[in-house]
Amino acid sequence: SVAIASLTAFSIGETIDWIIYTITKKPLSQRLLLSSIISTPIDSLIFLHLVNMLHMVDFTLMLISKLTGVLLL
Repeated sequence: SVAIASLTAFSIGETIDWIIYTITKKPLSQRLLLSSIISTPIDSLIFLHLVNMLHMVDFTLMLISKLTGVLLL
């Protein structure tokens, strides 16, 4: 069930990223930030929901760690 949740969340997140990268004509750094702000919460929310671990603390920690990585990039 974890693998299916991961695949589902990843697929949806990547689709959102692809749409943002394709539609927007902004510089790469802005597209990275925009796609992360939009897709990261959705990806994390879907994954945690599908593995029945959707709690505010877990969601917040996942979101902070993923966004920190993008900001460092």
